[in-house]
Amino acid sequence: MATKVFISFDYEGIGGVASWTETEGDRRWNELATRQLVAYCEGVFSTDPEAEVVVADSHANGNNILWEQLPDRVSLIRGTPRNYYMFEGLDKSFTHLVLFGYHTAIGGGGMMDHTYSASAIYEIKINGKPVDEGLINAYAASEYGVPLAFVYGDDKTADFYRAIPGIDTLACKKAISRFAGEMRPLGELLRALTEKGQALPTTKGKVLNDPQRPIVCEMTMTDATRSYLCAVIPGVERPTERTLRFTAHDYLELYRYLITIVYICSMAKTIR
Repeated sequence: MATKVFISFDYEGIGGVASWTETEGDRRWNELATRQLVAYCEGVFSTDPEAEVVVADSHANGNNILWEQLPDRVSLIRGTPRNYYMFEGLDKSFTHLVLFGYHTAIGGGGMMDHTYSASAIYEIKINGKPVDEGLINAYAASEYGVPLAFVYGDDKTADFYRAIPGIDTLACKKAISRFAGEMRPLGELLRALTEKGQALPTTKGKVLNDPQRPIVCEMTMTDATRSYLCAVIPGVERPTERTLRFTAHDYLELYRYLITIVYICSMAKTIR
C-alpha cells in the first residue's frame, strides 16, 4: 500500500519555541517551524519517493507554515474557518497520522499546556478521562481507521505517547516550566527529524479506538461567560457555572460540537 501521510501541525511543540508571542506571525519562527517540518518530510520521501504528504496548518488561524518552502510533493491545508480544523482533509485513504509540534493538556507539565483554546477551555474529559488535543484528533482518525504513527513535541508530550505501544516519538525540548525549556541543538534536531521521517513508511502506528458509545464529553471552561454562551447549543447541558456536558455518537460528531464551542467562545473576548 502506498504511503499517504496526514501531518497535523501545531506550534507549541516546535523546537526553539518557548512562548505564544513567538507563534503570532513572526517570520523568523515560522521559518524555523517550516525547516523542522521540511526535514521530516524529506526523510519520508528519501525512504518512499512515491509517498503522498498532506499537512494541515492547525495553529491559530492556520497561516504559520511557509508554503513556498515545502517540498514539491507536499500539499498544504491552511487558513480558517475549518469545520474539522486540526484534521481537515483526513479520510480513510491515509496510511499514517502524524502529530507535529503538539503539547500536553493542562496539568501535563509540558510547555504552553492547554487543550484547543487556552483562553476558553481549562479541561476536557471524554468518558470521564482527561484528554489532550492529540488524543482527540487520534480518536477522530480512528473513525477512518487511520493509525497514529508519530508524535513530535516537548519531552512531556513525547513521554506520554511513547507509553502507547506502536507510536514513535521525538522530543525537541525539555520543559522547565510553562514558558521555559531546554532546547536541543537545531542541527541535531533536524537530523533526528529526517531519521524519524525515514522510519515512518515502515511504521505501522496504532489506531487509538475508544469503543465506548455514546461518547460523553465534559468541558470545564475558564469562566462562566463562556459556558453560558455555549449552553445555547442544542444538546449541550450546563451542570455548573463553568462546565458543559454533551454526548456524541462518534468522534466526528464530538469534534463538530467542540469546534462550535471554540468558535462561540471567540466572541467572548469582545465582552467586557
